[in-house]
Amino acid sequence: MSTARLFLIPAFLIGFLSPLFASEEKGAWYGSFATDIGGIEISIDLDQLSAGRSGTASISFLQIAPELNCPPVAHPDLCSELKSRAKRTPNGAFFAEEEGVLYEGDDEAFVAFRFRDEVQARLLAIQRSKQNPNGASIRFYHHERGVDAHVDAKRGRHFCETAQCSEQIRNALESDPAKALGL
Repeated sequence: MSTARLFLIPAFLIGFLSPLFASEEKGAWYGSFATDIGGIEISIDLDQLSAGRSGTASISFLQIAPELNCPPVAHPDLCSELKSRAKRTPNGAFFAEEEGVLYEGDDEAFVAFRFRDEVQARLLAIQRSKQNPNGASIRFYHHERGVDAHVDAKRGRHFCETAQCSEQIRNALESDPAKALGL
């Protein structure tokens, strides 16, 4: 099952959206967390449904360094997997499929995910920093290895708070579909 989603917001709202704090309407977890594991950038976009305990997530991986080096905070097998997956794509980008999201208040979120060629789900836990409202600790769990990585992350804007989801961009592409070729 694919988890690719397109969320649309009116273009006039983009300038008013805060990159750090979500409105209560969208839930305290609406936003994005970014981290890096040895040259692979990981972006986790979260949507909290009706400010409740469930929601959706999008997890993307992108190779940002020419050479990948496994940091001590990550399991060597995870680094090998990420490196292998990045090499299989022409641009070094790949996604995980979200299997479920659980929010435990405003402090901790759990995302079950798997890669497309896997059957067994993995777990990602995000714990917000009490000292830094824009920081978090992220743990990746593997069903056999246990903790695969424990890294720090920075909170940022949800990808729909950028032009990627704006109504203005969507309308322009719909009115001239030729512009969408090659995107």
